[in-house]
Amino acid sequence: MKLFNEHKNRFFNCILTIINDSITGIEFDEKSIESFLKKMHFLKKNNIGKYENTEYKDALLNKSEIQEKGNLYILREDDMGRFTPSIGNKVPIRMSILEKQWLDMILRDPRIKLFLDEDVVLKLQQKLEGIESPYRFEYILEKNIDKSDEDIESKKFTEAFKIICDAINKKRFIKYDSTSKEGIEFKNEIVFPFRIEYSTKNNKFRLSAYNLKEDRPIKINISSFKSIEIVDCECEGPKKRMLEALEKKKCKMKVEIDSSITNSLERFMYLFSFYEKAAHHDDKRQKYIFEVDYYIFDEGEIIRDILSLGKSAVVVEPERIRNKIIYRLKRALDSV
Repeated sequence: MKLFNEHKNRFFNCILTIINDSITGIEFDEKSIESFLKKMHFLKKNNIGKYENTEYKDALLNKSEIQEKGNLYILREDDMGRFTPSIGNKVPIRMSILEKQWLDMILRDPRIKLFLDEDVVLKLQQKLEGIESPYRFEYILEKNIDKSDEDIESKKFTEAFKIICDAINKKRFIKYDSTSKEGIEFKNEIVFPFRIEYSTKNNKFRLSAYNLKEDRPIKINISSFKSIEIVDCECEGPKKRMLEALEKKKCKMKVEIDSSITNSLERFMYLFSFYEKAAHHDDKRQKYIFEVDYYIFDEGEIIRDILSLGKSAVVVEPERIRNKIIYRLKRALDSV
């Protein structure tokens, strides 16, 4: 089995993205292509602030000094400095055997029904006929994961999950009845849902929502819902205020993970499984650099998780989290 297809690499993915985005109407000029290559970590500055690896950019813009051998001629430049694909169609996604085997495995996971309709799952399984993944969930031994009491295959759980997804996509309010793990009952609560989390460690799906009455964000285990529905509220003003409040609470954390420490990357990915993040690897320093998107009200949980990673994780920014971690470490040392 070939693990890597020589035609499937990061630069191929860059070219595919530019071509397909151009076909859908997104315009690219030299500056936007350069910005895209920076984002994909093909253009990096050296110690004196000059960009290295410019051969990727030159080849894509047909400006290589090697001319015929160095230029790709995949894009053509018009009089306005815009680059468009030489072909007039989208490039189809090419799946390797390994990716098909991965998809076969994912389709066997009961949780897939929360995200895909049964007819879509059936259609994909038919397309994958003859492809059998060597991986099975029964072969996997889960450690340090809470035993879930969620019946994710039940009709009740699936319906609640899909109602929440629909409300988030349409930016609508939901009304619900639920019972907390402490036994507290909530009746006819109206909240604005904005995020679904899945915690690998806790093995639970949670809803992050803005409580209009209490004027604060809250988290609810989806399994605790007794009833749930989308409601139309005469509160466009409060909705706008909530969206603005949530936008102001968005933050970004930059953290370095020491890849030379055993299982450091796996532990980080495990703890931060439900956060949106981007990463690249610094080969010289043997560090993974992660940029994690989060809300400021997540900071308490984030700090606990970072501390549990020990010396394998270093927060670069924001300064606020760095200072809180330093303060906790000093208190721990003083108590020894």
